Order: sequence, then structure tokens, then C-alpha cells
Amino acid sequence: MTILVISALLFCTGIVGFCLRRNAVLMFIFSELMVLGAVVASVGYALLWAEEKGQILGLVLLTTAACEAAMALLIIGRIYRTKRTLDIKLLSSRGEQEE
Repeated sequence: MTILVISALLFCTGIVGFCLRRNAVLMFIFSELMVLGAVVASVGYALLWAEEKGQILGLVLLTTAACEAAMALLIIGRIYRTKRTLDIKLLSSRGEQEE
């Protein structure tokens, strides 16, 4: 049961961090923390119920998160190269000015 509390704490920390930060990289890191909380919950339920399916789901989720991380970091890098900032508020206001 402790592992489910840990997963809930990871997920809630990710939500709070995502909502409070304006930097694109930090928002990405906190979204990955939410995914990690879901993976820990999946593996925790698998251990609790003695099922292998939850562990397989955890492995699939981690693989998907790794692919997502690679693509997101590439996109964030491209945005930084062109705009020279990663502040979400500045990026959204620049988009309105250019129109």
C-alpha cells in the first residue's frame, strides 16, 4: 500500500509543479514526473494483486515516455534556437504580436 501512496505523491507533485512553472523544460520534467507516478501505481497494483500485466504495462509506459521525452526535448531545443527563450508566457505573447 505504501507504493501507491508514493505514486500518488509523485503524480501530485508533477501536477503542482506543472501548474506553477513557466519554463518549458521544467513543465516537461514535471509532466514526466506525472507519467512516472502512473507507472509506479501500475507496478504497485501488479505487486498488490500478483499480476504480471501491470508490470508489462509499466514497461510499455516507460518505453512510451522515453520516446515522448526524446521528441519533446527536440521540439524544445528548436523553440529555444528560434525564440531564444523558454518562458511560456513570453512565447504565447510573441505569437500574438506576430499576427
